[in-house]
Amino acid sequence: MLITNIETKRLDLRPFTREDAYAASINSRQPKVAFWMQDMILNNEEDAIKWIDWINEKCQASELFRVFAIERKEDNVCIGLIGYAPKAEINNEIEILFAIADPFQGYGYAPEAAKALIWYAFEKQGLAVISAIIKPENTSSRKVIEKLGFVYGDSRRLNYNGNMADFDYYRLYHIEHIPDADWNFNCNVEEMSEFFDARADGYDSHMLKRVADIECYKCVAESIPVNSNEMDILDIGCGTGIELEYLLNRVPKAKVTCIDMSEKMLELLKDKYSSKAQQIHTICGSYIGWEYPQESFDYVVSSFTLHHFMEDVKAGIYRNIVSSLKPGGLYIESDFIVDRMMMEQYMQRYFRITKELVDKRYSGYYHIDIPFTIDLQKELLLKAGFSHVSVFHEDIKPEGSHAVLIARK
Repeated sequence: MLITNIETKRLDLRPFTREDAYAASINSRQPKVAFWMQDMILNNEEDAIKWIDWINEKCQASELFRVFAIERKEDNVCIGLIGYAPKAEINNEIEILFAIADPFQGYGYAPEAAKALIWYAFEKQGLAVISAIIKPENTSSRKVIEKLGFVYGDSRRLNYNGNMADFDYYRLYHIEHIPDADWNFNCNVEEMSEFFDARADGYDSHMLKRVADIECYKCVAESIPVNSNEMDILDIGCGTGIELEYLLNRVPKAKVTCIDMSEKMLELLKDKYSSKAQQIHTICGSYIGWEYPQESFDYVVSSFTLHHFMEDVKAGIYRNIVSSLKPGGLYIESDFIVDRMMMEQYMQRYFRITKELVDKRYSGYYHIDIPFTIDLQKELLLKAGFSHVSVFHEDIKPEGSHAVLIARK
């Protein structure tokens, strides 16, 4: 399998060749490198050749194993290595590894090479997450990892050269498109209604491209008992009304108030459910500032919309929902839910983007994802005044996570 070279402003990342044996051996025995990577010391050129052959065999055999020589463009000198591979000590998660020879440290080569590697891993190889384990006292590597946006997870006791040693565990998720090897992000963001108006025609196919996505919409309806009586339901951030099909199958006489900022989305909803026009009332506007009628709804539902708000705005929405529910009423939320480490990474991204905005506005004015953990969602719902919150459905994984929560007034 041909391994692609990766180029940055100052570096070429390329496969190792036997001609690199001398440099690889020398680099591995530099005092700082040897201290932190004792398991990769190459005592001579013969050892280096064997190591290079082994590395290239592994790279040919598996796309999950990539190790590149780092060559400096200005003089074609091999200054170190960088790559990723499954790590047995952390359940074969894909771990990043890098080493810059002592004379070349302090010039920013490590983060430059790592950005290119991560771009390749995420955008070209389709990896969903990369892990890192670093000894707590290795401050230089910690700085590189944290600069790249890796989020600290915990401290672990792992096997290292036959002995147990302490390591700090980090993760980086593929949560956004990385445009190039230098990470030249475009921080332009769209206002929420404009974003969804522009994507209305392809919204259903985008949101329902996996069986798991369809099931998550179905779960919203399945939280409501089959009932032939009339009832009132509020659907906030309804979009094109994907969940309405399943809701109206279970409660066919329900009157549904649908509110969304996208006029084009609501037009598609009304066209889709034209036979139910007498039961569906649409409102084009923001459900943040909408005047919620008091104790008017048996159920309030939302699907994949609340993950655009920070805690303060979301808490206000939840308080409005509580006030609009009849006593004993339920709020059912299906949304993008993540683990703690991914949430922190999304927060980093949110603040990176909003830092560049001249017009800051409130969270949710612009289309920027800010998903929370289940625990934080439950905490916010209880603080808003719900008496009980339960998890009806949960599927948390790196390549796409969601959950359905039920909150009772």
